[in-house]
Amino acid sequence: MMLLNYKKQRLDKTNPWTVLFLDNPFGKASASHVLDPIFEIANKLNFQIIAFAAPEIIKSEISERFPVFYPLEIKTDEKGRGVVSVSGQVIYGERIRRT
Repeated sequence: MMLLNYKKQRLDKTNPWTVLFLDNPFGKASASHVLDPIFEIANKLNFQIIAFAAPEIIKSEISERFPVFYPLEIKTDEKGRGVVSVSGQVIYGERIRRT
Protein backbone atom coordinates (compact mmCIF):
# COMPACT_ATOMS: atom_id res chain seq x y z
CA MET A 1 0.00 0.00 0.00
CA MET A 2 2.79 2.40 0.86
CA LEU A 3 4.58 1.67 -2.42
CA LEU A 4 1.38 2.29 -4.40
CA ASN A 5 0.88 5.60 -2.62
CA TYR A 6 4.49 6.58 -3.33
CA LYS A 7 4.00 5.79 -7.03
CA LYS A 8 0.72 7.77 -7.09
CA GLN A 9 2.54 10.69 -5.48
CA ARG A 10 5.23 10.63 -8.19
CA LEU A 11 2.79 10.35 -11.10
CA ASP A 12 0.26 12.93 -9.96
CA LYS A 13 2.74 15.36 -8.37
CA THR A 14 0.37 15.61 -5.42
CA ASN A 15 0.63 14.57 -1.81
CA PRO A 16 -2.65 12.69 -1.13
CA TRP A 17 -3.64 11.33 2.27
CA THR A 18 -4.50 7.66 2.57
CA VAL A 19 -6.31 6.14 5.54
CA LEU A 20 -5.33 2.63 6.64
CA PHE A 21 -7.63 0.63 8.92
CA LEU A 22 -5.55 -2.11 10.54
CA ASP A 23 -6.48 -4.90 12.96
CA ASN A 24 -3.71 -5.36 15.55
CA PRO A 25 -0.99 -4.39 13.08
CA PHE A 26 1.88 -4.38 15.56
CA GLY A 27 1.34 -7.67 17.40
CA LYS A 28 4.15 -8.07 19.91
CA ALA A 29 6.38 -5.50 18.18
CA SER A 30 6.96 -2.50 20.40
CA ALA A 31 10.68 -1.78 20.05
CA SER A 32 11.58 1.62 18.65
CA HIS A 33 13.81 0.13 15.93
CA VAL A 34 10.69 -1.62 14.57
CA LEU A 35 8.13 1.16 15.11
CA ASP A 36 10.23 4.20 14.13
CA PRO A 37 10.56 3.24 10.43
CA ILE A 38 6.86 2.33 10.17
CA PHE A 39 5.67 5.66 11.55
CA GLU A 40 8.32 7.65 9.65
CA ILE A 41 7.31 6.12 6.31
CA ALA A 42 3.62 6.59 7.11
CA ASN A 43 4.26 10.24 7.95
CA LYS A 44 6.32 10.95 4.81
CA LEU A 45 3.76 9.27 2.54
CA ASN A 46 0.76 10.88 4.28
CA PHE A 47 -0.78 7.75 5.76
CA GLN A 48 -3.27 8.06 8.58
CA ILE A 49 -3.16 4.81 10.54
CA ILE A 50 -6.29 3.73 12.39
CA ALA A 51 -5.44 0.62 14.39
CA PHE A 52 -7.79 -1.70 16.26
CA ALA A 53 -6.59 -3.98 19.07
CA ALA A 54 -7.88 -5.54 22.26
CA PRO A 55 -7.19 -3.31 25.31
CA GLU A 56 -5.13 -5.96 27.07
CA ILE A 57 -2.56 -6.08 24.25
CA ILE A 58 -2.12 -2.35 23.64
CA LYS A 59 1.30 -1.25 24.80
CA SER A 60 1.98 2.35 25.80
CA GLU A 61 5.02 2.40 23.47
CA ILE A 62 2.57 2.05 20.58
CA SER A 63 -0.41 4.09 21.79
CA GLU A 64 1.82 7.08 22.59
CA ARG A 65 2.73 7.36 18.92
CA PHE A 66 -0.85 8.22 17.96
CA PRO A 67 -2.03 11.81 18.51
CA VAL A 68 -5.56 10.63 19.44
CA PHE A 69 -6.46 7.46 21.33
CA TYR A 70 -10.02 6.09 21.62
CA PRO A 71 -10.40 3.39 24.30
CA LEU A 72 -13.75 1.69 23.63
CA GLU A 73 -15.86 -0.31 26.06
CA ILE A 74 -18.30 -2.86 24.68
CA LYS A 75 -21.35 -3.38 26.89
CA THR A 76 -23.63 -6.41 26.73
CA ASP A 77 -26.98 -7.29 28.27
CA GLU A 78 -27.34 -8.91 31.71
CA LYS A 79 -26.98 -12.40 30.21
CA GLY A 80 -23.79 -11.45 28.42
CA ARG A 81 -25.37 -11.69 25.00
CA GLY A 82 -25.44 -9.08 22.28
CA VAL A 83 -23.95 -5.63 22.22
CA VAL A 84 -26.17 -3.10 23.93
CA SER A 85 -23.94 -0.10 23.27
CA VAL A 86 -20.39 0.92 22.55
CA SER A 87 -19.01 3.89 24.45
CA GLY A 88 -15.64 5.53 24.38
CA GLN A 89 -13.60 8.45 25.56
CA VAL A 90 -11.19 10.47 23.45
CA ILE A 91 -7.79 10.89 25.08
CA TYR A 92 -5.48 13.55 23.67
CA GLY A 93 -1.82 13.33 24.61
CA GLU A 94 -2.28 11.35 27.83
CA ARG A 95 -2.23 7.56 27.58
CA ILE A 96 -3.25 4.58 29.64
CA ARG A 97 -0.20 3.23 31.44
CA ARG A 98 -0.15 -0.46 32.31
CA THR A 99 2.12 -1.75 35.07
